[in-house]
Amino acid sequence: MRIFLLPLPVLFITSALAFSAAFLVVYLAISQPSIGVTFGPSLSGNNVVIKDVAANGPGGMTGEIMAGQQLEAISTDAPDGITRLELQVLDVTPEPDVLPTYQVLNQFRARQNTLHQMLLQPEIMLHTVAPDGTRATVTVQPRANRPIGDLALTFWVQIFVGFTGLVVGAWVWSLRRASLDSTLLLIAGAGLMASAYAAAIYSTRELAIAGDFFKTLSTINQFSALVFGVATFGLFAIYPIRLLPKWAIIIPAVLILATAPANFFQIMGDHTYGAQVPILVNMILICIMIGWQYRATTGDPVSRAILVWLGLSFLIGIGVFGVLISAPPLFGAEILLEQSYAFMGFLFIYVGIALGVARYRLFDLQDWSLRILSYLAAIVLLLGADMALVFGLSIAPTSALALALLVSLTLYLPLRDFVSSRLLGRSKLDLEHVFDQLTDIALSTSSYCRVWCLRLVGHAAIWSGFVVSIPSLNMTPVMTLAR
Repeated sequence: MRIFLLPLPVLFITSALAFSAAFLVVYLAISQPSIGVTFGPSLSGNNVVIKDVAANGPGGMTGEIMAGQQLEAISTDAPDGITRLELQVLDVTPEPDVLPTYQVLNQFRARQNTLHQMLLQPEIMLHTVAPDGTRATVTVQPRANRPIGDLALTFWVQIFVGFTGLVVGAWVWSLRRASLDSTLLLIAGAGLMASAYAAAIYSTRELAIAGDFFKTLSTINQFSALVFGVATFGLFAIYPIRLLPKWAIIIPAVLILATAPANFFQIMGDHTYGAQVPILVNMILICIMIGWQYRATTGDPVSRAILVWLGLSFLIGIGVFGVLISAPPLFGAEILLEQSYAFMGFLFIYVGIALGVARYRLFDLQDWSLRILSYLAAIVLLLGADMALVFGLSIAPTSALALALLVSLTLYLPLRDFVSSRLLGRSKLDLEHVFDQLTDIALSTSSYCRVWCLRLVGHAAIWSGFVVSIPSLNMTPVMTLAR
């Protein structure tokens, strides 16, 4: 069973889990009732307006729906009479963590549940107001499922950020499983993935999802965000120089994580503080650790370079989220950026880690470890292009795979070349010269030369992980020579 503990299998298994979780999130997102209309707050922030109407539009529609119209109310013919609900800006709040009090939060969830039940009816009436003040009632037939093409770009952004966080964390951990710092990085990546995946569903909803389902997703999002924070705090408490003992890391981590169930049971006094203060405290602790590390690495240029690169990556990622999302509600201000876009800041962290491995050998990883990540990137690009062609453009699977392979090669190889030559500072190989050298080795009559050639091949195969990824390949002679 040691085969599954080698870097490449670990990374592929983790990636498969992240993919499976992403498929589940997509399934849950498209399983919601849909009318093919995107809603949002008006410029004044006082009304709900129609932002966009999908090309396939609402089914069974009588009347006309256009972008820019105000949605005044929704009504339906329920068994016990006509039910009508006046729309409020509260109903299109993308992130409930910014709501000020538990009373408003409970009202929001109750209204979400009512709207969701109305969307499950065979027909609903949309009561609209045109910009010129003309009122109209449009009858539509909601679909049982939301087309995957209607999912917003911000949905896919959060999926991509969450997937990247877990995969990069698993990549470092697979190569250094015995170290606490890589374990904490993996935990942080898992927390980011769970937080982003949960937020992707509710923050990009069309109008409403069931109240209990919303509550579950919001709880996962908040707790996972705290997991990311405490793991990051622990990381900078021990890397690149150990500053705190384990007990000094565990105590504040437990206290911060305990605020999640306290907020769930609404015993924090105020929802804004219960949701945002723990996140901000977490960020402040991370900044303190980075500052402390900066002072501790004085006179150690290698550790200082590692800290500057890694610390700057984390400061940009968490800083964007803290300043634009977490801090404004505490001062009674509106958030400055939609949360789904703020998640993009976390990409700085994990892209920074990958580039830091190449430049400064972060976490003591060698340059060859980037090859494992590049193999996975190629596979992800291929699968992503294939799914986009099949589900997005309805191309036959066989043709889609061929096109996806062409697209992947066209995009991936030049991008890999650019990263290697520009960002990582590596010179381009003289392939003609390398080919001449390999030919000389292959045609050499010296058995000593051939043995050393096989030893090099054996070491390359063993350390890259391909010895175990291709079970049908008999590597015994090569491994024997490599020893």
